[in-house]
Order: sequence, then C-alpha cells, then structure tokens
Amino acid sequence: PICGIHSPEDLAVTPSGKWVLFGEIGRNAIGAMRTSDHSVSRIYHPATGSGERNSWGAQECAAPPGPDEFTPLGMDLTLLNSGEMRLLVVNMGRRSSIEFFEISESPEKVEAVWRGCVRFPSGINGNSVATIPTGGFVATTMGTLQAGEERIKDLERIVKGEPFGKVLEWTPGQGWRELAAGHISAPNGILVSADSRTVYFA
Repeated sequence: PICGIHSPEDLAVTPSGKWVLFGEIGRNAIGAMRTSDHSVSRIYHPATGSGERNSWGAQECAAPPGPDEFTPLGMDLTLLNSGEMRLLVVNMGRRSSIEFFEISESPEKVEAVWRGCVRFPSGINGNSVATIPTGGFVATTMGTLQAGEERIKDLERIVKGEPFGKVLEWTPGQGWRELAAGHISAPNGILVSADSRTVYFA
C-alpha cells in the first residue's frame, strides 16, 4: 500500500509519467505521488495557494476558492498546444464549480497554481470532467442530491436506473448547454475520444 494519502477520488498522470495527481476529499487538497519512489506531497490547498490569477476560467470567477469552499472530485489533465499543462478539477464543495490549475513539473517536484473557475448552474453539482478542443470541457452531473427523506428517494431512483442527471458542455463565450439529459441515469465518469468527435460517459 501507498501511505500518506487521504480519501483519494480521481487520478491524472503527467505527460512525463513521473507524477500521479489526485484529489483528496478528506484534506480538501490536490496531492501528487512520484512514481519512482511513491513519495507523496500536497501541491495545492486553498489556504496556501500563491501566484493565482484568473486567466483560463469565466470572467465572473475572479478569486480562488476559500479554505472551506474546495472539495476535489473528478479531474482531467491536458497538455495544451502552448505547452502548458491544464488541470480541470470538479469542486463539489460550497462553491460548486470546475476549477482550473496550471501544472508544472520537474524530476524533483510538481506544482499547481489556480488559474480560474467556472461555476455550475444553480442547483447542480458535478461529478467528472473532460477537456474539449474549444478551450472548454464536458462534465457529468447528477443534479443535486437532496437531504433527509428526499435524498433517500433520489438514491432509490439511481439504484432503479431511472432518469437522473445530465451531461453538460461549457465553452468560453457561450457558457453552458445540455448534451444529454432525460434518458440517462446517474452519469459519473466521462471521456472524450482522441479525435474529439465522441463523448463517452458511464
């Protein structure tokens, strides 16, 4: 076993293959594991972020999440044509959003700097995210699970395979639109094909 990791949710491997990035729900942080020796470090936490600016996200998202607003879920790492590495992270914390991070790596360390966010439409929490060539992304959502007895009813609908959730797309300048809804149940993981013509979700 690899020790020092708390409630990991999703994984992303850097292009060099030397680092595995992961979200830690229990610590509200992004961690990294070096593949050569399995050493683990924290590369982002809202309380210790620095050098942050909004250069990739929506204009209305002007500041990084606060310490009590960040809970990482799904993530997707992409090497951009500019040579920069962009990490998208589903934030299921008090700020329901997709957070953008710039990743830099060396043999000794990997770093993450916040570069913007896109807030989900009201009443929606995200599950997973994947980059698309427009500079935007696609994401899965189960909507918002309710509290108490209503939450139990929602979970029963998911177990029965009843329609519940959506697949959404966000593009700069155009915002959100639905790709699939009504006939899918609890979509979770999502991927985009190598030619960017097909979106797969489960």
